[in-house]
Amino acid sequence: MHHYIPCKKYLENDGDAAAWAEFLYGAGKGSCDFLMVTLGTGIGAGIIMNGKISRGCFERYASASALVRQAKAMMKNDRNKDSLLWQICCGNCGRKTGFSGGERGG
Repeated sequence: MHHYIPCKKYLENDGDAAAWAEFLYGAGKGSCDFLMVTLGTGIGAGIIMNGKISRGCFERYASASALVRQAKAMMKNDRNKDSLLWQICCGNCGRKTGFSGGERGG
């Protein structure tokens, strides 16, 4: 690849890259600490603390996949089939379940 692009190359996730660019040149310029949240298919974030990128994985806890994983764990531990979660899921939780719960006031 160096033959085609004769300079240093870095591989970075989009949330961290966006946060770093905003920190250097955009909305975060002049700050010591900065948070950038990206929303798309999932949720991403880049956190700058004391002028350095802080590594983490916000999507692990806040994405649709994470919410489904958490709901399934709750259902496994709580067999109360009268709960709103059980009523919406019918025992099978999926990505649209959260939106159904929101529409029903859950």
